[in-house]
Amino acid sequence: NTEDMFWINNNNKFVIQAIDNFNTDTTIPLGLHTSVDGLNNIAIDNLENLSDQIEIYVHDRELDYYHNIRTSAFEIFLPIGEYLNRFEITFDNDQPLSTHENTLSSSLNVFYNNTQNSIMIQNPKLIEISNIQLYNVLGQDLLDSSTVESKNHIEIKTKPISTGTYIINLETKEGNVITKKVLVK
Repeated sequence: NTEDMFWINNNNKFVIQAIDNFNTDTTIPLGLHTSVDGLNNIAIDNLENLSDQIEIYVHDRELDYYHNIRTSAFEIFLPIGEYLNRFEITFDNDQPLSTHENTLSSSLNVFYNNTQNSIMIQNPKLIEISNIQLYNVLGQDLLDSSTVESKNHIEIKTKPISTGTYIINLETKEGNVITKKVLVK
């Protein structure tokens, strides 16, 4: 299908998956295919023979983020494409209780959506962003926004801009900064 989600087992794609030797260390690779840029949801429709005590997570390997889909659907904005190695279903949340490293850059994903003339931010850990700026390579400020809502998916519309390379700066309320170079076509 043009929009599809499937289990990956021995490089084959399946829409129904049964597991005979289940334990909480089991991981199930997920593949996604999307034909348009947009918001995608992963949710549980039906479960059989699985205890209510066992948690079920979608693990986004790229952002290293775990979302419990027993409590709510997992939402993520994805550009057009096929994602064969990014997502998996797990039954154990391997996230440490605390980390000493700055994981900001792996917790926020920012890019420019050429078809929407928008800056797109994936923020699954709901990090508070205090400021977003868009500059051209000459350092000219094209956008400066200090009103950013803490949501999983953030879209900030820009005026149509010329083809070229631009810089997006994100600053969090804690003072951390992510800088990303983007190509606008």
